[in-house]
Amino acid sequence: MGADLAAFAGATVLGLVCAVLLKRRVLSEHFVRCGTRRVQGAEISVYARPGRC
Repeated sequence: MGADLAAFAGATVLGLVCAVLLKRRVLSEHFVRCGTRRVQGAEISVYARPGRC
């Protein structure tokens, strides 16, 4: 997680929001959700290309 945060150092809030929205759009358009689990209060989803779950 530290490396991820370091990559966004100096990024604007708007830039971060745009990155998250783009990631969600790509996932929804090109991948299917194979499963979701809750781990210590976080929700973790695994995605794969259609037919690859």
